[in-house]
Amino acid sequence: MTQRRVVIITRPEEYIKDRHGRIRTDIMKAACKVFIKRGYDRTSMRDLAVEFGMSKGGLYHYIGSKDEILNMIVDFISFQESEYFQQTNRQLSEIMPTQAMSELIDYSIRFHNEYQDMYVFNNHISVSLSKERRQGMFTAHERVLDRYEKVIRRGIETGDFTTEDPRFVAFMISRLVSAWSLSRHYLGRRYTMEQYVARVTQSVLGLLGVDPDSSPAEGSKRSSATNGPTNQQGDEQAKVYTQRGPI
Repeated sequence: MTQRRVVIITRPEEYIKDRHGRIRTDIMKAACKVFIKRGYDRTSMRDLAVEFGMSKGGLYHYIGSKDEILNMIVDFISFQESEYFQQTNRQLSEIMPTQAMSELIDYSIRFHNEYQDMYVFNNHISVSLSKERRQGMFTAHERVLDRYEKVIRRGIETGDFTTEDPRFVAFMISRLVSAWSLSRHYLGRRYTMEQYVARVTQSVLGLLGVDPDSSPAEGSKRSSATNGPTNQQGDEQAKVYTQRGPI
């Protein structure tokens, strides 16, 4: 019988609780759709107001200029995910590594799904940013890798994980997570988001030496968390994720 995971992470969109902040985030999401379609240089504030369903004057109440939106998008993508990880340090440290890793993967992919247009636009525009801006993005990415690696090293200490190169596994996790937003046109034809979460979880736990055929109790005697699905269980596990709904 498949055990349900203990959910400790809220939905990405629920992380931004301030109403003003949510509206600005929605504006960024709408702006990225237009930027991807029309190009940043060919997009006007009027175009953005139309996309968001707001008057131009109403838009200026929240955003001062198109350049401000660009800076907001870069800052959001660079720091929001890593900032969230920092705020969940205590919660993640209180559950076993296998479960903590599953939660991180699940949340990260959902975060990329929620803000996929922002990730795509940010990926394209990054080459045009200043050296300082790009360095900020790299630093934020390093913090995300640090978060994955911290869970991996704790798993090695408890005997749940085995790997000779925790940083490499952390990097592979980040690549698999970002693929959901940056390669969505390919992956979206093959998997639902829930199926992709299950496949990535299975693959990562495999890299970390977790026996895919063991029960949670056998794979980690100190953990009540469920391990990743086996190849035969993948679609079945994805259905479980779908039934329990989004985090």
